[in-house]
Amino acid sequence: MPGAYGHNGPGQEPPNYGAMFGHVSGMVSDIMNGRSPNPQQVMGMLESCSTQFWKGAAVGAGLGLLLSNSAVRDALSGMLGSVLGGKSGEANTDNT
Repeated sequence: MPGAYGHNGPGQEPPNYGAMFGHVSGMVSDIMNGRSPNPQQVMGMLESCSTQFWKGAAVGAGLGLLLSNSAVRDALSGMLGSVLGGKSGEANTDNT
């Protein structure tokens, strides 16, 4: 079972993230230049990612969607303002 951060254990090499980044950036570059990527290459790269990566990607995508919604963002800022002692929607007129 892999340990923290994708390392397999003592005496074993950690994953080569530099090579993985090179493959991903190459595929993105191909797509941006109008070339279709090799499907086997894409599937191999996606299958080589750990479950921790996919959990992080799902959480990040969910947070990105939530925080890009202005109603959710306003509700969160109002809640944080009330917790931290700020007055939401009112100007601070106390001059003491």
